[in-house]
Amino acid sequence: MDYHIFDRRETDFRPMDGESAQAYMERLFTAACTGGTGQGRINDMLAPRLRACDAAQPMLMLEFAPQDWMLNSKSTLHGGIISTALDMTMGMLSRYCKGVQDVSTVTLHVRFLRAGAAMRPFCVRAVTDKAGQRVVFQHAELTDAETGEVLADAEATFM
Repeated sequence: MDYHIFDRRETDFRPMDGESAQAYMERLFTAACTGGTGQGRINDMLAPRLRACDAAQPMLMLEFAPQDWMLNSKSTLHGGIISTALDMTMGMLSRYCKGVQDVSTVTLHVRFLRAGAAMRPFCVRAVTDKAGQRVVFQHAELTDAETGEVLADAEATFM
């Protein structure tokens, strides 16, 4: 993950002449997902891929390909991975909404609804409910990428 992309929006990673807000958002999140710090941090290890986004009604959907290390002892998706994917996706969208590199999670409430099938891709779809000057409120769902079944949902506040 390259979070520095968000800090470079005013310098070398700004919208190109004639580029729509939607095209810019897609370019920004694609670059953030494909750029890595090379430090082996969990957000890098999750290796998300941009699946969809919406600049008009701020929304971001990332897809994740599970790996063995993401599973718990029951061979289902670990709750910590679910929480991290939800937090990371909402955090990235918060960075976009605020136009900054760094945001902090103030609150994160996760509900685990059902077990995720082992080794099946999953998606997180985050939506901004309200973005003020200092605080961003969001909600998200984590779904099975193949069936669309909701495995977990979350609400969060970022500052």
